[in-house]
Amino acid sequence: MQKHWPKYGAERKSLLEPFTPQSKQVLNLFEIVRRRQDIKQVPVAEKNRLQAPSVSIIKLSCKKIIKAITEQIEAITKVYRF
Repeated sequence: MQKHWPKYGAERKSLLEPFTPQSKQVLNLFEIVRRRQDIKQVPVAEKNRLQAPSVSIIKLSCKKIIKAITEQIEAITKVYRF
């Protein structure tokens, strides 16, 4: 079995391109997309919480969070044209 490894390595090397790390720009865009996906879940959770509490301060808090997060989603969407 050991004698097959050099041949396997040579075959792989001839078929595969060397690894090149992603550019800083691509990594930044990936992080922005991931952040946008994450924060898009927050309004849904807050809207669900908004239906449950009977305490007005909690409802007010939920509404403020929904507004702030929605503004952030819109800002990211506008800047990066999602």
